[in-house]
Amino acid sequence: MSQEQARACLEKMKTDGVFRVRVRAAVDAAARLQLINAEGFACSPAELEAASAELNDSDLDRIAGGQTFEDNLHSEIVRLGGSQPSRKK
Repeated sequence: MSQEQARACLEKMKTDGVFRVRVRAAVDAAARLQLINAEGFACSPAELEAASAELNDSDLDRIAGGQTFEDNLHSEIVRLGGSQPSRKK
């Protein structure tokens, strides 16, 4: 697993709307993680949490597609086994 892979996944979430929609449409956190891993991103929920803590609010909003951070991907990943990451401003 890799922190770099987690950063690359979040970057793809920011720039690839189709990928972002597919991840957001997954039925639960486990399905989201499976989809992320199937796309070639070898990262864990903890690594995604750590990488998301490095993002600013604008980046998080872009990934969330206008939803709040807590309502999207990372809250589901947190439920898999991590704590809520802190957000940079």
